[in-house]
Amino acid sequence: MQISYLRYAGIYVLTVIGLAALAWAMATFLGFDFPAGAGSVIPTMIAALAEGQNQARATGKAPERRALWGAAFSATLIVAAINGVFMVVLMQMPSMAELFRAVPANFLVMLGVFVLIVTLLTNWWFLGVGAKAGAKSAG
Repeated sequence: MQISYLRYAGIYVLTVIGLAALAWAMATFLGFDFPAGAGSVIPTMIAALAEGQNQARATGKAPERRALWGAAFSATLIVAAINGVFMVVLMQMPSMAELFRAVPANFLVMLGVFVLIVTLLTNWWFLGVGAKAGAKSAG
């Protein structure tokens, strides 16, 4: 299964931006916050689902398990790169840099590994769900 890296990244970034706007609107107008955990998983879910559907429509079939894991791994690397860029940008803000300095480095590493594992599994699951739906709609 060969995913479009650019399309996946675009969907991911646009979803992050859309969720940030939604979180701001909810806090401003409704007085409650958007769940933080949902904001970290939803962009991966949407990007993987859309890319799985696009791939299956193009090929007319769902991918094999091994190809699905390879695509999920590639998508996870894309998410890691995007979030790395976000982190570099956030670290330019003094308040965020101070926050990161206050947290022990080993905790940040463990959290990062955990998030990558969750991202890999989310990508694998939703690429598969999207591919199955795309294969059904293709024929």
